[in-house]
Amino acid sequence: MDGQIPFVTFYSFKGGVGRSMALANAGWNLAHTGSRVLMLDLDLEAPGISYLPGKDGKEEHEETPGFVDLFYRHLEKPEGSALSAKPGDEWDRIAEFCRQIPVPQRKSRPKNTPEGSLTLMPAGKLDAGYEQRLKEIDLGTLYKRNIGLPLLKQLREHIQASEEFDYVLIDSRTGFSDEAMICLRDLGDRLILFSGLNEQNISGTARLLQLLQSWERKPIVSYVVSPVPLGEDELKKQRLDHMTRTFTESWGNAPKRITLIPYHPRLALDEKPYIHQFPESELAKAYSAIEEQVREYANESIVDLRKEFTQVLVDKKISDAEDLLHRIHYLDPEEFDQVILSSLPPYADQSDYLSLFQAGASLSNSPEILRWAGDASLRAAQHKNAINYYDDARTGFLNRRDQYSATFSLLQKAYTILENGDTQVARDLYQQGLDELVDSGGSASNIATARHEIARATLEMGDAQSARDLFRQALDEKVAAGSSASSIAITRCALSSAVLEIGDAKTARDLFQQAHDDMLATGDSSASLITLARQSVGLCLFRLKQVEEATAIYHETRSVIEAPKSSASARDVTISHLRGAEILSTEEPPTEALDCARQALSLSETCGFRAYKAKAQYWLARLGDEEGIKALPEAVAFFDEGGYKSREAEAARELLATSRS
Repeated sequence: MDGQIPFVTFYSFKGGVGRSMALANAGWNLAHTGSRVLMLDLDLEAPGISYLPGKDGKEEHEETPGFVDLFYRHLEKPEGSALSAKPGDEWDRIAEFCRQIPVPQRKSRPKNTPEGSLTLMPAGKLDAGYEQRLKEIDLGTLYKRNIGLPLLKQLREHIQASEEFDYVLIDSRTGFSDEAMICLRDLGDRLILFSGLNEQNISGTARLLQLLQSWERKPIVSYVVSPVPLGEDELKKQRLDHMTRTFTESWGNAPKRITLIPYHPRLALDEKPYIHQFPESELAKAYSAIEEQVREYANESIVDLRKEFTQVLVDKKISDAEDLLHRIHYLDPEEFDQVILSSLPPYADQSDYLSLFQAGASLSNSPEILRWAGDASLRAAQHKNAINYYDDARTGFLNRRDQYSATFSLLQKAYTILENGDTQVARDLYQQGLDELVDSGGSASNIATARHEIARATLEMGDAQSARDLFRQALDEKVAAGSSASSIAITRCALSSAVLEIGDAKTARDLFQQAHDDMLATGDSSASLITLARQSVGLCLFRLKQVEEATAIYHETRSVIEAPKSSASARDVTISHLRGAEILSTEEPPTEALDCARQALSLSETCGFRAYKAKAQYWLARLGDEEGIKALPEAVAFFDEGGYKSREAEAARELLATSRS
């Protein structure tokens, strides 16, 4: 049935198992979430869903003609009847034998989701003449006369060709009646089997499964147990195990899933759909599970949509992915969060996917999703958005009393603010995060990492000695905590930078070399990190006036960092360009140094590295570039606004003052 709408038969060997109510609720929820559903009441001897009320609760079962009337009129006058028309041409004539069941639409329907509808073809007009008309169209007799099957196929073709429906749900007669076999064999291609846990239900359903095995075209089968009473847990388990074994023997395959419908008094008292009145009840959840089974038949289940979403992410079909996100959220808001968190995070560093993180954050209150939206915004240099997302995530985590995650969000916010250029605010937030980690008993490794970030902000503020002391403390804490060799090396390199900023290039060189050698020995660090440490050695040599050796190291490391398959990030490449601007600045003319500064500026502007942009503008101005000279006031203004007092910031201020004097 590939490419066609699924015809799903709801069948039970015996009555009293809530089959019709389950069908009505599954149909109602499908329509409520944007699907177009046709329900056929083919329990002709004992109609059930035919009694569903119409608009404003009006009883319409005695007014609307249905299946029996459609066939009766055709047999009475075949020529020109609705069934004799060409499928696809005159659905309106068959629609006269149907009526609409009102279903309110869920709010905020996605733009590509159609308005749902719930259409019922009742068993017939349940008036005083119904039984007589039913007798005259006896389906068993029509089949013997070779009339029944062609008419049923004609009806099915009309439904398919109408393009009016996404699902057809068929309420079948019980037992081995002619109507039941017609529903199972000739109309339905998917089957949801309902069974009670008593022996009559289990044995009768097993006999049906054996019969289905003999058919050439076997339906796809899923199982529902109903009603499942409260209590008697041990006996209930025994009966479920017995039923599973029996069905497996009869069908040849073990049931992949069995949905349990709990007993509820409403099942015996009310025929109206229940699912929308008490959506959090166990009964409503069971009906939702049946709805999900029906969706699987059309490859529209949450599982199917999740697979499709994963694939369009790989294919980089961003618009399709966004449509799917809205569709998944519309169908199942709770599952939506899991889809986001299991699929999107690997794409957080790719700006093309940013809109998906933003869409996820707009649809969900999950602090995890908000934090990932912050990460994606940060990497796309949308710093203000990132800060807002981190604030919202922190609030969500605090409401959940998840202090660790709340603190982590605060630290991410501090990182973003530092990237945005406000060193003092960033340092204060890092200090707050460190205090929270200490107060809440955070791990020694996390405390050391927070202290490392405080030191980084302190270094940018120009207090190199305090930064050096903080980096040393963080390094000792990481070593004591058994942090990874890579993490230790990063802090050792940062300590080296502080020492270099103080002016002790020789000690800084030795520290950078130690970090480089340690990373090589442990094999725990990326090639780009190792290469940057080696490049830092070259920078120290340049400050020690060993220009030739420094230049050789820079050329050697630059080729590694900028190689096509390098693991270096845009930030690593930008740092490398800035170092090149300094190391190569003594050449005459400084052509290569200018090229490095320009590339650093271009990358900084593309990636939103505001501090690196200001540093690149300074180097361009120092190297005599006209555009750099024009941009120098902008760079100094940035340094002043952010409270930067680093070596380059002070040099930029001095250069600007000299140019103005």
